[in-house]
Amino acid sequence: MPPKKSKTAKVNTRRKAKSSTTAVIGLQAASSLLQSAVTKYGKSAVTTQKYAQRISQGRKWLKQLLESEEDLEHPAGCPQLAAEKEWTDEDLEGAFGQTPTRASAYVLSLLISIKCFSEECGKSTAEGFHAAWKQHWDKA
Repeated sequence: MPPKKSKTAKVNTRRKAKSSTTAVIGLQAASSLLQSAVTKYGKSAVTTQKYAQRISQGRKWLKQLLESEEDLEHPAGCPQLAAEKEWTDEDLEGAFGQTPTRASAYVLSLLISIKCFSEECGKSTAEGFHAAWKQHWDKA
């Protein structure tokens, strides 16, 4: 009596190699393709819009803070914001710029503190500001 064949026949799982049809494209075309893919698949339009709003709010708040610092008189024992952490005025003014400065993390924490504790915004507000600035600085 011949041996029984197994019920599961061996299937050829190898696929035929596809020939590459990808053409060599230039650096500029590849860069624009990457940018469009990031725009299309990176974040939703609403998230991108909300992040832009958070960036704008942060810059507006920092501008108002610096203007109020200039108007204040600093009596003895009351340090100026720039002198508190040995930052220059340029570090503070550029804290919410395209690239972060030495003062950026501290200024962002001040903004989040004001929003959460003074204006009584929630945890999502803090996370929104953090995520927006993280993405903004990661792009730089």
